[in-house]
Amino acid sequence: MSTRSRTCFRRCSGCVRGLVQLGVVAVDGTKVAAAATHHATRSHDEIAREIPKQAAELDAAEDEELALRREAPESYRELPGEQRAQVLVAALRELPHLNDFGWMEPDGHGHDRTAAQALLELGDAARAPLVELLDDDRPAPLAGSEAATVSSTYGYRRSDYAHRYLSKLLRRNAPFAAEPAQRDAAIAALRNELRN
Repeated sequence: MSTRSRTCFRRCSGCVRGLVQLGVVAVDGTKVAAAATHHATRSHDEIAREIPKQAAELDAAEDEELALRREAPESYRELPGEQRAQVLVAALRELPHLNDFGWMEPDGHGHDRTAAQALLELGDAARAPLVELLDDDRPAPLAGSEAATVSSTYGYRRSDYAHRYLSKLLRRNAPFAAEPAQRDAAIAALRNELRN
């Protein structure tokens, strides 16, 4: 594996491991011993400042992986499929705009762009991380006037993309319904099938 490939791989896999998730912690007044130093603790403002930086790092990792796929396919194929899938699915889960993945329309005129094509090429290595995204109903917007209008009109969600790609990996038709309730039923059926 070339030095450039190893550098890209370390950067991509490090980015996936470094993602921050914010949540709620409920405390009932119980005293708990802890060993956090002032170097290990961060305020909400500090964490909020890190999120755009991490999103930019993830976007760069995805861009580097896709560039390696395009410019040095032999080196790209040397990277473990599971690691490539982690970077691409993390991008699908976390990036603010999903233009690199493509679009979906009820008339069947969807299009899988470069990131989607790379993900689909991975086959079974992409299945497990995509199954997790079937539960993610957060918006999946596209940027740009026409693309943003389409994604807003149909209310793209990250789970819609996961359903599309899992269906294709299973060599099934991947229809996209205009109504979210119809999409929810198809997603639930696929989720139940794959988790049983």
